[in-house]
Amino acid sequence: MTNIILKLFSKAEYIFKMDEDIYLPKNYFSSMIAAYDKIEADTEYEIGYILPTMPLGVYAMHNFLKERGKLKEYENKFGKHIIGGTSVNPVLREHIGVDEFIWSLIGNFDDCARDYSEKPFSYEICPIRPSIASILFKRKFWDDLGLLKKFRDSGVGDSGDEGQMTTYCALNYRACFCVKNLMVGHFAFGGSEPNVLKIKDKHPEYFEFNETQ
Repeated sequence: MTNIILKLFSKAEYIFKMDEDIYLPKNYFSSMIAAYDKIEADTEYEIGYILPTMPLGVYAMHNFLKERGKLKEYENKFGKHIIGGTSVNPVLREHIGVDEFIWSLIGNFDDCARDYSEKPFSYEICPIRPSIASILFKRKFWDDLGLLKKFRDSGVGDSGDEGQMTTYCALNYRACFCVKNLMVGHFAFGGSEPNVLKIKDKHPEYFEFNETQ
């Protein structure tokens, strides 16, 4: 489906890709395009894609916990936290309360996203494989990738669409960048949606639209 859409919108230069369970802040699209242009102008790297900060994710969660002063509390509950994914930090996929803990730190999504947007613009190159749950890339990257050849999968190794895109970046010298002052919300890790739906019932204020944002 993604390949078909990109062929139909053949003049689209900036391509946003996101999962179905992503919460977006105000001005997300314009902010991401501005960030891409700024990174492209500043950096000497060839860009694969850029991504926002996603606290409930394998890349940005560590810094989020440190910024909130909750890293030790997390580790007391779930064990040592390191920056990484399923192979090095399997607790993220064991569905034993990580999602609930992170959402309790986020609180109301709009409020938390506004706090991020008020920070000075900053970004960092991702030293490890980042998620493609909410990313922006340009048409040339998609053309060079040769379209998606793999269906969505578990994302481990080079399987699935995420594996294809991130492996391509690694093998073809494409850098990925995280925009540190732009936050999105990820509803749940795959498989833990039923638990987070219970959180939504218990704490609807986390997900309520805040017009002041």
